[in-house]
Amino acid sequence: RGVHLINMSFGEYANLDDCGRFVDMARQAVDKHDIIFVTSAGNNGPALTTGGAPGTSSAVISVGAFASRQMMQPQYSLRSNQLSDIQYTWSSRGPTADGADLVCVS
Repeated sequence: RGVHLINMSFGEYANLDDCGRFVDMARQAVDKHDIIFVTSAGNNGPALTTGGAPGTSSAVISVGAFASRQMMQPQYSLRSNQLSDIQYTWSSRGPTADGADLVCVS
């Protein structure tokens, strides 16, 4: 049967974590079709508790943006070579407002 995977880089403001129409639809797809759902954590960082839907859903794997030293200059126009590998500045961070982890992978 193989692996079934949805990878999506979409996010929207979520007043409440782990709820809402899109979150419900993602959960339903995961449960009904036995798939893995990977989505961005959001682009509202670097403050804590900045994740949005569907990244705040317990049904998904939430991924934060990462920049290695080798990526910084050519891909992000960061001129300093003194920086270490970092979770990128605009990437949303957890925890969620209800205290759950947000970013599973960075």
